[in-house]
Amino acid sequence: MTQGWREDKCPSVRAGKKPRAGGAERGRAHAPPLSLRGRSDGGFCLFRPVICLLLMMLLFLLLLLLLLLLLLLLLLLLLLLLLLLFFFFLLP
Repeated sequence: MTQGWREDKCPSVRAGKKPRAGGAERGRAHAPPLSLRGRSDGGFCLFRPVICLLLMMLLFLLLLLLLLLLLLLLLLLLLLLLLLLFFFFLLP
C-alpha cells in the first residue's frame, strides 16, 4: 500500500481533491443555517399555536372524562348506600 497505489485506485487523489468528510462532519457541512431550521425569532409559525390548541383541547377532554367518571362513582356509591339502607333497615 504505497502512495502510488493510492493514486492509481482513488480518483480523488489523482484529481488533487481532498477526501470527503464522513458521517457527522458531512451532515454538519450541508446543514442549513439556523434561520432556516425553525429557530427564527421574528417569524410567526402556525404549527406551534395549533399544537398548543390541540393539546389544550385534549387536556380539557381528559378533565371532562375524569369528572364524569367521578360523578358515576358517586352515583354508584349512593345507589349502594340506598340498597344497604333498604335491606338492613326497611326489611326486618
